[in-house]
Amino acid sequence: MIGRRLLVPILLLGVLLPGASAAGRGSRGSDFAEQVRTLLLLQDAAAAGHADATGLQKDVIIAITRQFAGGLLPEPTSRNLRAAISYTLSGGPPDIAEGLAVASDIDPQLKLLLEATVRFKRGETEEAAKKLATIEVLKLPPSIGGRVALMQSMVTPENDVARRLTLLAIAADQMPGTLVEEAALRRTILVAAVAEDLARFWRSADRYLRRFDTSLYAAALVSSLVDEIIRLEAKSVQLDRNRLQLLFGRLPVASRVSAYLLMAQRATGAGLADLAQFSASRARRLSAEGSSAWQRAELYDAVHGITTGNFDLYEMKLRRIEPALLTLDDRNLLIAALAVTTRIHAAAAADGPNPMLYAASLQLSPEQLSLQQRGEAALRRADELLAAAGLPSTGNENALSK
Repeated sequence: MIGRRLLVPILLLGVLLPGASAAGRGSRGSDFAEQVRTLLLLQDAAAAGHADATGLQKDVIIAITRQFAGGLLPEPTSRNLRAAISYTLSGGPPDIAEGLAVASDIDPQLKLLLEATVRFKRGETEEAAKKLATIEVLKLPPSIGGRVALMQSMVTPENDVARRLTLLAIAADQMPGTLVEEAALRRTILVAAVAEDLARFWRSADRYLRRFDTSLYAAALVSSLVDEIIRLEAKSVQLDRNRLQLLFGRLPVASRVSAYLLMAQRATGAGLADLAQFSASRARRLSAEGSSAWQRAELYDAVHGITTGNFDLYEMKLRRIEPALLTLDDRNLLIAALAVTTRIHAAAAADGPNPMLYAASLQLSPEQLSLQQRGEAALRRADELLAAAGLPSTGNENALSK
């Protein structure tokens, strides 16, 4: 992966590009391939977690676009043809690849790849797939083979899972330490999860977090990963808790806490008590007592705990939570959970208190309490929890709007 020291030569090579100046405009020498190389290095830097790399990529693309404006093209050398393919697949407009594809006396395979790349860039996936059908990526140079394999995987029908996974594996292995490997692993995780190929799911997720935990795209991947875990658990595919713990252990502590809280929150919404409490317990252990993260972990744990035999313990936990340290959605969840505790008490005493009296004790602002939609959502959640406990509903569906 690209190190911080490499950013200096990247800046020297890539930002002050020859094409950015009047003197270099329209140059047909070898600088196009060098500029594309700079762009690819910046993309690899983004995969390594360098926040400034994304903006610099745009600068490189702008400089190349200006240099080759008005129909100007780089020399159709094999190096430039391959660079045009990589450039187009890396965010560049397809004009250069399209112009080079009609040049005479170029390698037939590169011509086919240029045409396929242009089709792919323009969203014509069926046409791109047809042109790529005869390409054997393992016979291409690794520097371009990985990108082509990734493109092939993206035009392969979704139901052809085996081929998609094979192509993604080739892409990742052909270009280790690059954005291509990072992107291929991200896609592999999601495809394997949908296919319920758990062995590959665990393997690719572990490889990703081991190698790309600081990637600029890691947070989005973790969110998608959590969604897939929730989806699998909702289908009664219970995942190994020890493997989950080892997997999230690849993340820095702050990111790990966020991941566990996200999983606890989404598991709560999906009614997955076991997963929610597991995630909440892990987040709580990694958080400072009394902190916002700790309070949220307590909430997700207690929401499910009050329907168990330890009602008094979890009710006490709920009442210790500071609403000011929660998000508005979590405050509404707290309202719902306290409404459940009230209803449980009321089951033993016919003259029990109104469930919504507890909402007033939370000291929420009038504006928050007047949000009918959020209030009704909270009560719906309360009824779900009551149903889980075998108790009657609150019977106050519109209590907050009255």
